[in-house]
Amino acid sequence: MDGPGVDLLVFENAFIKPSGKPFAETGVVAVSDDGVTWHEFPCASSDVANNYPGCAGVTPVYSSSANGISATDPAVAGGDGFDLADVGLTRARFVRIRDSGANGYAGTSGGFDLDAVAVVNGVQLP
Repeated sequence: MDGPGVDLLVFENAFIKPSGKPFAETGVVAVSDDGVTWHEFPCASSDVANNYPGCAGVTPVYSSSANGISATDPAVAGGDGFDLADVGLTRARFVRIRDSGANGYAGTSGGFDLDAVAVVNGVQLP
């Protein structure tokens, strides 16, 4: 459901290089309420200077059951947050993530590696 702020977090295995820039394998996130009509979040997968705004796979994962950081707390969990309001939806039942195709450092072997998706604002379906 669309709630205040981030509604879902997407986790990939990104990390921060010594330069302070992320080592990112970017992905494009789309959501749908019916599984037919998809709404894609804008992803600037070639904008290295601004850390790939709107893409998944940029922010390291900090959440872990071992450290007690909740995967549903956008303030501390890490991962990349997405707000349904940004694509005009009040709810979504489906999430689709595709590699951006802009991960040129390793030819065809490099790409988006999904770790998890966490629902921040949700409701139980009947």
